Amino acid sequence: MKSLLVLLAFFLTSLPLTSASATSSTDFLICQAKQLEDVARVAPGIDEPAAFIVEVLCRDEALAVARTLAASNADLKALPRDEALDQAMDLVLRQTRLRIYEYRRNR
Repeated sequence: MKSLLVLLAFFLTSLPLTSASATSSTDFLICQAKQLEDVARVAPGIDEPAAFIVEVLCRDEALAVARTLAASNADLKALPRDEALDQAMDLVLRQTRLRIYEYRRNR
């Protein structure tokens, strides 16, 4: 699972901007950045604010990233489609939790 987290970090930050997958990851990062400060400042904990960002505020962008990740990762491709998408969404959620943690730590 750690290798999938590393892959997600790579996927979200270093793909060329000309690909469709990079556009979806860039859109998600922009949406996440817009919401992160307000949500992290107001909502307690890490799990609930991260879920709120991924599942409500940036839902479409997060889903696009998860779909692209599920379709491009060999480990996820081996799984049934619904399970692969669930695991990819979990990775996006974990990355958002990490961003909230880092934001609060650096304040």
